[in-house]
Amino acid sequence: MQRKKNGDGHTYPFRNGFRTVIKTRGITLSATGKTAAESKRKAKEKLKRSERLNWGASSRHASTTLGEFMTWWLKRD
Repeated sequence: MQRKKNGDGHTYPFRNGFRTVIKTRGITLSATGKTAAESKRKAKEKLKRSERLNWGASSRHASTTLGEFMTWWLKRD
């Protein structure tokens, strides 16, 4: 059996549809949908949104200065 890639999550039947749970970097996200594909798509969208929201908290940006962050913050869409 081949292991899933990080961020693929786990999809299972839930009520009248499916639920996908993705655990990555210490956070757990879940989404539900009428089909397994819809559930996976929604969960991955949530993951992308959460990565954008956590920009300043990620370890790869740990050396960002306050000035750099404020410049980014003021120029963002």
